[in-house]
Amino acid sequence: MFATVAAGIRAGAEPMGPWFSLAAGTLATTIPSAPGHVGTFDWFAAQGLEAYGTSAEVAIAFALTVHAVLWVSTTAAGLFCLLAGGIRPPRARGSVPPVPGRGAGRPRRPSTAAVRSSRVRISCGADS
Repeated sequence: MFATVAAGIRAGAEPMGPWFSLAAGTLATTIPSAPGHVGTFDWFAAQGLEAYGTSAEVAIAFALTVHAVLWVSTTAAGLFCLLAGGIRPPRARGSVPPVPGRGAGRPRRPSTAAVRSSRVRISCGADS
């Protein structure tokens, strides 16, 4: 993906530039940082491409684009697996009528049989 993004934005680096950026950015994720490695990944990925002859502005644009593509594709795949597995986002507290004796605002739980019969079986992990 690094080489594809570099070609897409016409980074002008030597052929090994995106591959060195891949190594530098990936190693940077071992440094404790913000969630999603925002900052550390981007700086090291940009420096890796810049070391192979790309200007600083293009290297930063490259690093941010790679980071966005990695984050969006992984998040989309995870969301698909979550929804395909039958897990739905929680509802707002007031949207479910209260169950007598349980207090207002608590969602009603379906029976176990209803939950089992409504699940979709799609493998999105190592359990296939």
